[in-house]
Amino acid sequence: VEDGKPDKASDSLVRAGRLLADSDPAKAVEVLRSAVSILEEDSRWHMVGDAQRALVGVLLRQERWVDAAEAVRAQFQAFDKLDQPHNRRKGYAEIIILLLFSGDVVAAERALSEASEKDAGFLCKDEGEAAVALLQAFQDRDPE
Repeated sequence: VEDGKPDKASDSLVRAGRLLADSDPAKAVEVLRSAVSILEEDSRWHMVGDAQRALVGVLLRQERWVDAAEAVRAQFQAFDKLDQPHNRRKGYAEIIILLLFSGDVVAAERALSEASEKDAGFLCKDEGEAAVALLQAFQDRDPE
C-alpha cells in the first residue's frame, strides 16, 4: 500500500488468504480482513466484493456461521456505494440462512425485520419471500 497501489496490495492479500485457508484459517481470516480494509479505506468499493467473498468462504469452511453472517453484512456499505440494492437483498437472505443454520432463530428474525425496515420492498421480492418462508418453516420445524 505504501507504493500507492492499494488494489495490488489487496489482490496479494486475497491470494495469500486463499492459500492460507486450509493450513492456517485464523491467519487467512486476518489477512483477508486486511485486504478488505485496504480497499474500503481507499474507497475501492467495486473491488471489495472479491475480498469479502473470500473471507466469507473461509469463515464458512470453519463453520463460523455468525462471523460469516457479519462478513456478509459488512458488504452492505459497498452495495450502497455502488447502488446495488439487489445485492443487499441477497445479502440479507444469506444472513438469515446463516443465522438459522447457527440455530439463532431470534437473530434471524431480527435480520428479517432489519431487512424489511431498510428496504421497504424486501418482503415482496424473491429473496424476502424465500426468507419469510424459510423462517416460518424453521419455526414450524417443517423438514421441507
